[in-house]
Amino acid sequence: MDVKVSFRHFAYGNEIFPVGLFSREIPFNFTNIVEKDWTFRGCSCFDTELKGAVELLETDAAAFAHVVSHHLHLSQGQKGFDMLLAPEKKAMKIILNPQGKG
Repeated sequence: MDVKVSFRHFAYGNEIFPVGLFSREIPFNFTNIVEKDWTFRGCSCFDTELKGAVELLETDAAAFAHVVSHHLHLSQGQKGFDMLLAPEKKAMKIILNPQGKG
């Protein structure tokens, strides 16, 4: 998904946690941060670990299909977080997609 498309789905006052490493620069209009009162929080990982995980997923994605337990529309984000935090622990990894279910 294009980063610019993603930003259109962020509401006023959101906290945004970009996860991952970017192989290229991403053009971004910083006026959005000011006008929409967004807060960005970074996270880090070791470059080699993430790239190795991506390569493993690319070579044998089917072996990891069971890791994703649910696909939900982005508008169901709260439901997804509730599922992850539920004591029953029936959700493991939830994909939120702004264009419909996974």
